[in-house]
Amino acid sequence: LALVREDWPQAENLARQALPLSEKVGRLELIATDCFRLAKALVRQTKSAEALPYAQRAVEIYTRLSSPNLEEARATLRECES
Repeated sequence: LALVREDWPQAENLARQALPLSEKVGRLELIATDCFRLAKALVRQTKSAEALPYAQRAVEIYTRLSSPNLEEARATLRECES
């Protein structure tokens, strides 16, 4: 919801809290989603360098999973790299 409202600091905070929980569970789709959300929140706050590893990880996982979310994650990765 924070992403929809474009509340980037709150979205960053929530994604940072969610990522370790997803990693603990070990569900790749959840990990990729949290990485993507964190990257998106960071890049929207002009923190591209900090967002880059999360965007890369999201793209890597979504690629392995052949996820329909891959293109959106790639777009965020391109934002980080530009």
